[in-house]
This record gives sequence, C-alpha cells and structure tokens, in this order.
Amino acid sequence: MTKREREMVMIVLLVWSLCLPARAQTSSNPLPRLTLDEAIRTALREHPDVKRARAALEAARARTAQARADYFPHISASGFGKQGLSGASGALGLSGLVTSPLFRDLGASATLFQNIYDFGRTAHQVIATRWAAISLERALEAQRAWVTLNVERAYYRALQAQRLVGVSRKVLQERRLTARRAAAFHRAELTSKVDVTLAEANVAQAELDLMRAEEQLATAFAELNHAMGIIGEPAYQLEEPKIVIEPLPDLAALLDEAARRRPDLLALDAQIRADEQIVARTRSERRPRFVGLWSGGWVRFSTYSIGRLMLGALGLYVPLFTGGQVKNRIKEAQARLEQTRATYEKLAQDVRLQVQRAYRALLTARESIGVNQRLVERAREARRLAQLRYRAQLSSFVELLSAEAEAARAEAAYAESRYTYKIAQAVLRYASGESVHR
Repeated sequence: MTKREREMVMIVLLVWSLCLPARAQTSSNPLPRLTLDEAIRTALREHPDVKRARAALEAARARTAQARADYFPHISASGFGKQGLSGASGALGLSGLVTSPLFRDLGASATLFQNIYDFGRTAHQVIATRWAAISLERALEAQRAWVTLNVERAYYRALQAQRLVGVSRKVLQERRLTARRAAAFHRAELTSKVDVTLAEANVAQAELDLMRAEEQLATAFAELNHAMGIIGEPAYQLEEPKIVIEPLPDLAALLDEAARRRPDLLALDAQIRADEQIVARTRSERRPRFVGLWSGGWVRFSTYSIGRLMLGALGLYVPLFTGGQVKNRIKEAQARLEQTRATYEKLAQDVRLQVQRAYRALLTARESIGVNQRLVERAREARRLAQLRYRAQLSSFVELLSAEAEAARAEAAYAESRYTYKIAQAVLRYASGESVHR
C-alpha cells in the first residue's frame, strides 16, 4: 500500500470513528426532583433529633405548669368506711374530715389544701423551670441549625458526586473516541500496536473510575437521606446552585455576632439563670413554711354540728435540724451552677475557634475557585492541542494520554472547589449563628 493510499484509508477510518453514535442514556423513570430548601424543610420536620428536642421542650413547659400549680389550692374528695381503732385510718393516705378519730362509721369529705407562704420556694421553682424551658427552646434552635448544616453538606456533596459522575462519563466517552482513533491509525499502519493497547487500557481505567464515581454518588444520596432523617429515594434530581463569589464579611463582626446569636450559647446562658434560681430555691428550704387546710363533708354521727362536719387548720413547718441535708443540697446546687458556667465559658471559646476556622476555610475555598478555573481552562486547551498534534502525528500517544488525564483531574478539582465553597459558606453561617435567622 502506497503512502497516498494509507493516508486515504486513515482519513476514511477517522471520519467513520468520529461519526459513531454515542450510546444514549435514557431512563423511563425520571428521578424525583429535590431542591435544597425542600431537603431542609423535610429534615426540620422529620429528623429524629429535632423531634426529640421538640418533645424535651414540651416536657419542660409542662414542668413549668406543674411548678406554678403550687400557687393555687389543691382540692380533693375522699370517702371511707372503717371499723376498729380510731386513729389507724391515717395509713390510707386520705386527708381532711375522713381522717377524724372515729371508731366505726362511714363518711365522705372534700378537702382544700393551700400553700400560704413558703419564703420563695414556689416562686424560685417557677422561675427556674421557665428558664429551663427557654434553655431547651434555644437548644431546639441549635439542633435545627445543626441539622440544617448537615443537610447542606450532604446536598452539596451529592451534587459534587453527581458532577464527578458526569465528568467521568465524559472522560470515558473521550477515551473511547481516542481508542477508536488509535485503532484507525494502526489499521492505516501509521502507529504501532502499543498505542492501541495503551488506549484500551486507558478506556478500562476510565470505566473503573466511572464505576467508583457512581458508587460514591449512591453513597452520597444515602447520606443525604440520613441527613434528612428519612428513608428516601435511592437517587434524586438535584438542583444546581447558583454559585456567586461574595465578598468576605468582617471577622471581628462575625465573632461578636456568634457570641450574641449562637443558640447553644443562649441555651447555656438560660440554663445558668435556671441554676441560679435553683440555688435560691434550695436556700429557702432553711426557712419556715405556712400552709392551710379546710375540709367539709358528712360522717354518720349520732348528733350533727358545724364543728363535726367541717374543719379548718393552719400549719407551720420550721426546719430546725436536718442532719446537714439542706446544707448539702445548697452545695450541690451551687456546684451545678459553677459547672454550667464553666461549660458556657468552654463553649464560648469553642465558638470563637469555630468561627475563625470557618472563616479561613471560606477564604481558602474562595481563592481556590479562581485558581482551579484557570487550571481547567489551561488543561482543556492543552488537551485540545494534544489531540490536534496526535492527529497530525506530531506528538506521541503518551503525550495525548497525559493531557487527557490532566484535563480530567482539573475538571474534577474545579467541580470540587465550587461545592467546597458552598459548604464553607454554610459552615460559617452555622458558626456565626446566622443559619438560625435565615
């Protein structure tokens, strides 16, 4: 075969290889669409941690209502029938008229018990439970912010994995095309069998990379469902975010905002106030307590009178000696207060560090987008030139493979940098307490 004939064969084979149709990937069952806002709303509604925090808040509000009940009279009704020793019916645990020292009779009564004055015991307990409820309300906000951050992370990582699958498919398509070109050149006796072997090995590597990318995508969707707290779909059609490089906020302002807005810090601050009231309530146990009792009803007496069918009493309780019980209760309450204060100080330091780390991570991610964008543009141009040079037989096949591999790495790094930037933004919002006010 002459040189002219080989060139004609090469041209025909090359045109034929370029015209081979790519396998279309269609799906009869389109994936369900899921936006980031929908994912966050689902998580805030369905996540078990949010449900648990919400239930804890409801329990705290119920404890406040229980403590406030001591301001009001407690009314009960009792009935009895007895025969025997006159005072033994106290073991029944009844109160009021029916506990009168009667030997044998039947009766029923209503009783009103009122806490008259307890030197602040009830007031401090009510205030303490209110602050405890406020603390759990802030804790619920903190849990919601944490769940929101986890959803954002999982969503952007799934988008990144989805993008890498697309890049891997594109690389595989290009390498298959390169392999067909290498085979066409070899059939035209323009290149050796080595180029074909290298091209086929490159295709096999691209197929393996695609399998790994698809496996990572499936894992990313599973992590997204876990972040939402649901057993969801195995795959979604995710919404591509609009990535705008925003100017960096002032770090000092972010630190101040975090100290004022972080809900976990606010929760501990409220718990400190609750513990202070518990200390005051425990100290009030050293003081007297006044109570009142009224009871009226019917008992089968031989003769009836107001004095026999109704009773009223005032009681005074004075703790003279408790064996150190009250003293040590106060010590315990004070120790818990100091423990909560120390926890607050530690968390405040951690929050400052979190904001500083998130700020630096966002700064790095912001700069890496521009760098990776320039790298991917250069890598694409280098790949284009390498393909032209190889077609014109001006470079080796190894040079073409190197350019294609570098372009693939640049595409993956650029995609990763974009989603890393979005994740860094979400982390900084969480660290500064802004995510609660979105």
